[in-house]
Amino acid sequence: MTLYLLDENVIRELRAGGNTNVQKWIASVDDSALRLSVATLFEKRRGAEMLKRSDPKRSAIILASITALERAFVDRIIPVDQPVVEAWTRMLGVKNKDRWDLALAATARRCIISCSSRAT
Repeated sequence: MTLYLLDENVIRELRAGGNTNVQKWIASVDDSALRLSVATLFEKRRGAEMLKRSDPKRSAIILASITALERAFVDRIIPVDQPVVEAWTRMLGVKNKDRWDLALAATARRCIISCSSRAT
């Protein structure tokens, strides 16, 4: 079975009014094949926490949705462990691109998972 590591932008498109192609694709994949990286959850939580000052009500809604997402993926969240950090830093040494995108790429490479981004 092919496993898919979901990027934050894929998760964002699953909401009402999101990209219909992403929604159709996700509906075609067995939930047990979907994975999240703890780095993606960090990215989502960081954004929600930063929003607290300017829009605490919206921040609370987003944080609640992240908690629900974490519950739904409880046994399918991949940590950023030592081998992932090694791959991640090697990639950063070669391409100093977006560090979070490279964290996902390193996680996918380490776990032999397809990384699913709206761009792919």
